[in-house]
Amino acid sequence: MASGFSKVKLEERLPLLLRIPFDSSTKYVASFHKTIDEIKLYVSGAPEVLLELSELSKDERREAKDILANLTGRGLRVVCCGVKTIPQEKLKGKSTQQRDKFLKAQISTLQFIGFIALKDPIRKGVKEAIETAKIAGIKTIIVTGDHVLTARAVAKEVGLLAGSDNVLEGKHLDALQDKELANLLPRISVFARVEPAHKLRIIEAWQSYGAVIAMTGDGVNDAPALKRADIGLALGSGTDVAKDSADLVLLGDKFSIIPAAIREGRVILDNIRKIITYMVSGSFTETILIGTALLVGAPFLPITALQILWINHVEGTLPSIALTTEKAEKDVMTRRPPKHNSTLLTGEMR
Repeated sequence: MASGFSKVKLEERLPLLLRIPFDSSTKYVASFHKTIDEIKLYVSGAPEVLLELSELSKDERREAKDILANLTGRGLRVVCCGVKTIPQEKLKGKSTQQRDKFLKAQISTLQFIGFIALKDPIRKGVKEAIETAKIAGIKTIIVTGDHVLTARAVAKEVGLLAGSDNVLEGKHLDALQDKELANLLPRISVFARVEPAHKLRIIEAWQSYGAVIAMTGDGVNDAPALKRADIGLALGSGTDVAKDSADLVLLGDKFSIIPAAIREGRVILDNIRKIITYMVSGSFTETILIGTALLVGAPFLPITALQILWINHVEGTLPSIALTTEKAEKDVMTRRPPKHNSTLLTGEMR
């Protein structure tokens, strides 16, 4: 309605005959609408797919690809549109099943209409948050279904490496063996035009590398990858399917929440270790004192059970509570992340 068009009124004039929903394998959505004596086919989707399905001369195709490169190179998300007219008489005598099969086969030799370019601006603070994560030893990777040039432009804008050696498309990913992919992983920062199966493969490849993977997503197609990742992070504005598959739900859709949460987690872990060290050291002295008394055959214990309870519950509890509120160490976000199989007890604690 914002542009003066009513979907309800349009569908009254052009009744919907068949709709083909978007699929990550076909990369387009199509709808067939009935007129008095014709069927109108409207298709929109990935530009590279629809350009191949459109009837264009060599010069027109080259011009369209130049325009596409210009739009995607500016970081715009681009959707291509096409149309086709089908004589209604070709549907005569066909059952509903035969009709639908025939109509689906008509998605070719389209009339190219043009591109729709959408600007999805980078949120404020994303570049700084990615840099903070990098200092903390966390590698940020873009995995998107967008055009490769759009993905590269966004990567450059947020400070990620986006050279030809740092970007991999889904179609090229399919051609790689697992060993070849593992060798490429360290230098790839952008995966473009990926499908849900690609996301799973990328996660599994990094996990085989020994990395801990946090995956963010908001759509139904992200659900398998969110479940497979070590930590699935669904966006608060995402679908219920994504939220149910994730381990955590970000109430805000800001990337800056992630490094902030990592910082808070490291502070909590540090404080837990401080409390354990304090409690164990106190208990150890009590154990040594009582054990020595028993070994030397002392006629009585140096401390009574009531005194032990007093030390543990009164003298030990209050300092432990105070340790939970300890401020962050200076190196909390500059130290390397712990290994996947690291234990709670560290060498310093032992």
